[in-house]
Amino acid sequence: MTAYCIFEAEITDDSWIKEYVERITPLYERHGGQCIARSLQPEKLEGERQAPSLLSIITFPSRDAALSWYRDPDFQPLLAMRQAGSKAHGFLIEGE
Repeated sequence: MTAYCIFEAEITDDSWIKEYVERITPLYERHGGQCIARSLQPEKLEGERQAPSLLSIITFPSRDAALSWYRDPDFQPLLAMRQAGSKAHGFLIEGE
């Protein structure tokens, strides 16, 4: 079953974004992932909380592939980079 990683972030320092995107793309592709949406200006349709300043959706062929990417030792420095420059939330969901 297809799995989706959804990340939203409130950017506190944007100096990491260019390098992060350049390095993260081949990493999730190595695990069968594909970014299907990324926006620095997501439009909020409903709810009380503020829209994040960054929203991305990466699709993977399975939950296991998504977790393999997220747990990959090569991802850990990128995760630290993102966490240092943003307040982020990540979600893993399965779908079609």
